[in-house]
Amino acid sequence: MRGYALIMKAGLIAAAAACFLAVACGDGTHAATERDVFNAYFYFPGSDGKQVYLGKVAGISACQSAARSYAFQANMSRSAEWSYICCREANGSSCYDKHR
Repeated sequence: MRGYALIMKAGLIAAAAACFLAVACGDGTHAATERDVFNAYFYFPGSDGKQVYLGKVAGISACQSAARSYAFQANMSRSAEWSYICCREANGSSCYDKHR
């Protein structure tokens, strides 16, 4: 009986791990990494929300830096309420999920 309980517990742990991996790998919950490829977009403040494509970058920190650099070059402080989006390329999509 004790061996059976251990097998059942191991099976439940394996099932939970598989469930976690399935959720974390494709429904927008992916944690952005430095190995991912992103399309970086900058958004000007205001209701028109003008968008500027900054290019393709490798890594989430490079995407964030591209946005900060663009804002600096445009003489915009962070208080100007500009924003950015890092679109991760995956599964044939240029914007599989969005990160900041």
